[in-house]
Amino acid sequence: QAAALALLLAAQVAKRLCISQPTFLTDNLSLASRATSRKNKESTTSWTIRKVLVDFFCYSSDLQSQVFHISREINGIAHNVAH
Repeated sequence: QAAALALLLAAQVAKRLCISQPTFLTDNLSLASRATSRKNKESTTSWTIRKVLVDFFCYSSDLQSQVFHISREINGIAHNVAH
């Protein structure tokens, strides 16, 4: 849920700063997959993040954004912060 909210905040910031082609990075594979596919109604999408994803889709609809998954193993800073 925190990763989904962070993705939404990043989209809001990108829109406010008029960044038309933002790139979003996350170490949450399922979130990256849902955000990339722009599908929210799948039964495998956790109900706790569905509204956040819908809001992300709204904010990023006019952006040419890309969402990428970054493996936790190669993302040392985020790994250290999480622990």
